[in-house]
Amino acid sequence: MFFVGAFIGHQFLGVENTETFMQDISEQAKNPMAALVLQGLGSGLGGFLLPALMFSVLVSGGVGSYLTLNVKPNAKHLLLAIGITLSAGVFISLLVEWNNMIQLPESLKVLTEMQQKYETLIEAFFVDVNFTRFLLLVVVLAVLPALGEELFFRGLVQKILSQTILGNHGAIIVTAIAFALMHFEFFNLFAILWMGITLGYLYFYSQSIWVSIAAHFLNNFLQVLLKYLFAIGIIKTDVTAVETLPLYATLSAALAMFGLLWLLKQNRVLPKSEPIITATQISEHE
Repeated sequence: MFFVGAFIGHQFLGVENTETFMQDISEQAKNPMAALVLQGLGSGLGGFLLPALMFSVLVSGGVGSYLTLNVKPNAKHLLLAIGITLSAGVFISLLVEWNNMIQLPESLKVLTEMQQKYETLIEAFFVDVNFTRFLLLVVVLAVLPALGEELFFRGLVQKILSQTILGNHGAIIVTAIAFALMHFEFFNLFAILWMGITLGYLYFYSQSIWVSIAAHFLNNFLQVLLKYLFAIGIIKTDVTAVETLPLYATLSAALAMFGLLWLLKQNRVLPKSEPIITATQISEHE
């Protein structure tokens, strides 16, 4: 999928050296449309969505039941997920603030440089943005990550780990750590880790992947929407860049978030008992 994205970028979007373009975020910032295509096809589809679907077909012969795509989300669960996501979005600003207090040693300064380059790329996406590009941004930065990352991390990784000695709660934590590290954003690490834990419990308590997909989409969509509204001048402050909120706001959001999580737990759906997938089972499907 990365190759397909690079081919489209070279043939139609003015990318001269595709190898350099794929490896250098600074080069991608100079051609945001090509970068969006590459990110959508390579990371969104090729990195998470297709592998999750292919693995599900390999071990179960389908994608619906194994990934719980056939489980309709409960309306109450969806409403609670919306409230939890909105309150978590406020609470994590405190985590970002704490994260930024960490001083990296010189040997790890590359992490800072990597995040700065990524933030420059995000800013480039919104330079001279129009409604068409906004829709493309929603697809690449909200729809595909919500589908692909939730099917991969919650639908596969968390589900498989929960059948091991880790249990359900250990699987949620370990999956969230992997989810956070995958983003390569050191100064947002605590925030992404917490969102990963939250999404993990949304899936665990609801037993429907659509609930965590909806929450993930809402979180990403709001960031894209707020960034877009700022870029076209409708709002005067780039809310997504605000790292510090009043303590009373973040603590109030935390209370609301934990309260809603408790309500979700009270209305949980018990998971079905499933056997651990073994190498023998995989080879039989092959």
